[in-house]
Amino acid sequence: DLPPTVNHYLAPRRGGGYYKTQEARIWESTEGYKLKRKCEKFGKAKVEVFIEYYFKDDRSDVSNRTKILHDLLQEMGIVDNDRQIYANHEFKNIDPTNPRVEIEVLKFEKSNSGHRNLYVNNTKCYCQVCHQQVNKKDATSICLDCFKKIKEEK
Repeated sequence: DLPPTVNHYLAPRRGGGYYKTQEARIWESTEGYKLKRKCEKFGKAKVEVFIEYYFKDDRSDVSNRTKILHDLLQEMGIVDNDRQIYANHEFKNIDPTNPRVEIEVLKFEKSNSGHRNLYVNNTKCYCQVCHQQVNKKDATSICLDCFKKIKEEK
């Protein structure tokens, strides 16, 4: 399941401050349990996170959900602190029949991650792995094809 948006994650308290909504608590307990069972624990190690969002349509905002996922990695003990996330790669996909999020967490190694950074030439963006031009609004760090190849290699 997809995480709630930031707008549905926290709600203001009377008298100041915020609290997690019931929707957020339910999502965290359900998805957190799955994540905890399937994901390696990294302790204090630096990590990089690959996130593939599958939305039912094109109206959703990727960045509106990422912090929630990073917080969940910490809450479930995958990382000791979400400050350990040194690289974050996000991809937006459309799947009207099965909206979801897929997360992969790997140990961050500069030699493996350094070449994955997106570079910008004037107003054009290029994947630094294959140098294919990518749409600036869809670009995060590498193109989806390179991401899938890297995912298959692991």
